[in-house]
Parts: sequence; C-alpha cells; structure tokens
Amino acid sequence: MKTLNSKNIILIGLFVAIILVSGFIRLSVFAVPFTLQTLAVMLAALLLGLKRAMLAVIIYIAMGLIGLPVFTKGGGIFYIFELSFGYILGFFPITLITAVFKGKAKKNFFMLFVIISAASLCGLLTGAVYAYFLLQYTSQAGSIAMVFSAFFITFIPAELLKSLAATALYLRMNSRYFA
Repeated sequence: MKTLNSKNIILIGLFVAIILVSGFIRLSVFAVPFTLQTLAVMLAALLLGLKRAMLAVIIYIAMGLIGLPVFTKGGGIFYIFELSFGYILGFFPITLITAVFKGKAKKNFFMLFVIISAASLCGLLTGAVYAYFLLQYTSQAGSIAMVFSAFFITFIPAELLKSLAATALYLRMNSRYFA
C-alpha cells in the first residue's frame, strides 16, 4: 500500500463492514459464539494484503473498544473482560500469518488451505490462552485441559471449514476482482 488513496480507503472500509456484519452471523455455544468473523479476516488478509487488512482489523477493534456495539455482545473498553475478546485479538495472528505466507502457496489450493488453517489455529490459540488467563484473573479458574478443550478443541472443525471456504473464495475472487 503505497498511499491511502480512495480505492484503498473503500476496500478497508468494506472489510471493516464485512468483519462487523459477520460477527452477527453466529451460533451461540457455551460462553463464546461461533461467528463468521474469522472467515472475513482471512479474506481480508488474502485479498487486501498485510497492511490494509491489519488496518481494517485495527479500525474494527477500535470501534468496539470506544463503545460502538460492533462486537457480538456489544462494545466498550470493558469488553476486554469478555471471554470472546481473546478471539478478537486472534485476528492479528490470523491476518499476519495469512498475508505474509499466502505468496508461498501461489495458486496451490492445498498449500493455501494449510497456511490459512495454521493462521486460524493460531487465532484460536490466542483466544484460548486469553480465556485461560481471564478465568484465572477473575477467580473462575479452570484447568488448562478444560480451558483448552472448551476454547480451542471445540472450535477446530468450524475453523477448518472457514479456512476451506476462505481458500476457495480467494482463488475464485482474486483473479476476477483483485488482479
């Protein structure tokens, strides 16, 4: 991204909106809902590249932290005490790993899927570690195994499906709209 021209501003704004809306497409399970946000973040990283995708993620998180109700359970600075906030922080490793390593895959479907899946699992791990420390901090301590199972293992199948969808969508969309 050489300059922040109107095309870049529109693309960043579009992905902020996509990330926001995809958070409200959810299935509530336990304390943390399944959403399509990580799919949106994966696509942002794939289609926009590292800098523009990171900017979209930062704007989305900033909007939520200043009080706009863009997160699945609202917004505001105290949202950092929600168990799901760790998954929002997980958008950073998802964006970084996906954007940096997508070039290694070229147009190889399997390699790209592996890269996106690894990024997604790092985002999940970020959420699980955050939940563990938040539960420790709030004296609702659970064992590492319980937290790992509830906040990591539970979400793996959904994340792999989203990684598969992101791979297919990227390979389809990139040559048509972002070439």
